[in-house]
Amino acid sequence: MAVVGGEGWGEQPLLDGPGIRRLGFVSDEELARLYRGAAVVAYPSRFEGFGIPVIEAMACGVPCVVSSHASLDEASGDAAVRADPESPDSFAEGIARALAERKELVARGLAHARRFNWLETGRVHLRSYADAL
Repeated sequence: MAVVGGEGWGEQPLLDGPGIRRLGFVSDEELARLYRGAAVVAYPSRFEGFGIPVIEAMACGVPCVVSSHASLDEASGDAAVRADPESPDSFAEGIARALAERKELVARGLAHARRFNWLETGRVHLRSYADAL
């Protein structure tokens, strides 16, 4: 298992043990390579604004298990397995389910990720700014 990204803030879960590699920050190119080579991406975020890594992983054709936190609803849609971020057992069950349903989740994830692009993101922001005036 590879753990990618910075440590964040606040109390951190213990992520050391046999078979666990902490990679820290990686380049965008390396991140895409890691996504494409993954069997599953687990994203147990407890504090999230949107969840771009979920969209990135789906766009690379990998099933995702993500926090059941409401902040990830839009990023996940119906294309990810949701799990309680406070429960290792819930995430383990989610990973097993994602592996069993891999083909279906990959197809749904690719379709879901296509909905997100930078042009549409810009349009949404411009509409929001116009609505605020």
